[in-house]
Amino acid sequence: MLSSALFKIFFVEVRGFICKFVRFLSRPHFHLLSGLNLPLIIDLLISAAEDDTEKLITEALTNAKESIQYCNQTIASAMTMDKDF
Repeated sequence: MLSSALFKIFFVEVRGFICKFVRFLSRPHFHLLSGLNLPLIIDLLISAAEDDTEKLITEALTNAKESIQYCNQTIASAMTMDKDF
C-alpha cells in the first residue's frame, strides 16, 4: 500500500490542464507536477515512506533531472574512451 504522502501528489502530464489546477495550489497537501518522466515516478513511488512531501518531491526531481541523458553523446563518449585504452 502506498504512503499517504504519495496520494498528496497530483500528477499532471498534459500541460493544457495546468491552468485548471493552478487555483488549487493554495490548498494544503496539493502539489502540481508537470513534465513527468519514468525515473521521477519510480523515485516517488519507492520513496513514498518519506513524511515530508516537499522534500520527497524535491529529491525525486533532482534525481530525475540527473537521469536524463542524450544517449548519442554518452555512447560516443564511451566509445572514444574505449579507443584510448
